[in-house]
Amino acid sequence: MPMEPDGVIWGSFLNGCLIHANSELRLRAGKHLIELEPQHSGKYVLLAYAYMYATLGNWESVTRLRKMMKVKQVVTKPGWSSIEIDGISNRFTVDDKSHFHAKDIFQSHSSQNNS
Repeated sequence: MPMEPDGVIWGSFLNGCLIHANSELRLRAGKHLIELEPQHSGKYVLLAYAYMYATLGNWESVTRLRKMMKVKQVVTKPGWSSIEIDGISNRFTVDDKSHFHAKDIFQSHSSQNNS
């Protein structure tokens, strides 16, 4: 490469390693990503997947990674999605119960899982 690869490039490379099941390269790329961007929570998530897939369930490494995140005080942002209905945008975060239709939404979801 004519330039030094940044976190985006390394993240793309790691994702390619995950897709193509290259255990050795994905762990090296993931560790390099953490060194390069130690406060970026998404990089830890990618590395956790790399550990899981590397040994088909290496939960000990995933647990170590989570502890490392706590020690380094890496802030994670909750995932969210949105939908627009009749010109009104509705945003939902993981386990958010504050939406004015939350009771109906979660009741509907619960009944779908039980059937």
